[in-house]
Amino acid sequence: MNQRAIEPGRQLHAHLCLTGLGYDTKLATKLVNLYSVCGSLSNAHRLFDRIPKSNLFLWNVLIRGYAWNGPYEVAISLYYNIIDYGLVPDNFTFPFVLKACSALSAIDVGRDIHEHAIRTGWEMDVFVGAALIDMYAKCGCVGDSRQVFDKIHVRDVVLWNSMLAAYSQNGCAEECLSLCGEMALAGVRPTVATLVIAISSTANIAALPQGRELHGFSWRHGFEIQDNVKTALVDMYAKSGSVKVARNLFERLTEKRIVSWNAIIAGVCESVKCDNHTDGDQR
Repeated sequence: MNQRAIEPGRQLHAHLCLTGLGYDTKLATKLVNLYSVCGSLSNAHRLFDRIPKSNLFLWNVLIRGYAWNGPYEVAISLYYNIIDYGLVPDNFTFPFVLKACSALSAIDVGRDIHEHAIRTGWEMDVFVGAALIDMYAKCGCVGDSRQVFDKIHVRDVVLWNSMLAAYSQNGCAEECLSLCGEMALAGVRPTVATLVIAISSTANIAALPQGRELHGFSWRHGFEIQDNVKTALVDMYAKSGSVKVARNLFERLTEKRIVSWNAIIAGVCESVKCDNHTDGDQR
């Protein structure tokens, strides 16, 4: 909880209560948002329960808070309360509640919410689509992720990255790299996230030639200066046996995080193991 940010909010709330404005719908909605963003969900929910609930934004704020911080079951329960209340979820509601489904691997609930998205006409929205792709991927149903992706014809880079991540998370490295090719043909400019996902996929199958191609692309387009890209390259080269290249990239990292150390240590250990095997064979 962000105590420094929450204290002025509490003081404002107390002042509004004293002046009789504590439960004004517009002001209370802003306070619910403040409490939620600061992680004070008990205060947010307590205030939510005391004011009229005809405003969808108010519901979305509270669902978002629980989807980010848990308990995730509460976010799902609030979603169904929206339906019972007669309100129609929008393209903010669906991504929030689907995030909660992802956290719980609640595939049956996720499918039910997907049906709601179809009925309300939000399935083709890129934000809802990205959330559906992520939910199915986190539940191990990457085929369903691809079906959602294929139905959406107007795709931004976020949607492409969501599908690439879905393949990568489920160990479908070749499918991920193939989709990168489709993305290039579609003329969609990659982001740092795109390259990290693609490079990680080459690392997982020790596909050094493709990894080198992605390294070259990163360098030509100025992505190599990003530590996230360099860390992915360290991991890729280390897993592919090119430990010297991995170490050179590692030394150029601006900030050496634990994931970077893990990648280079694992690569060095594997290299030493291979050298020992070679020495043993020669003996």
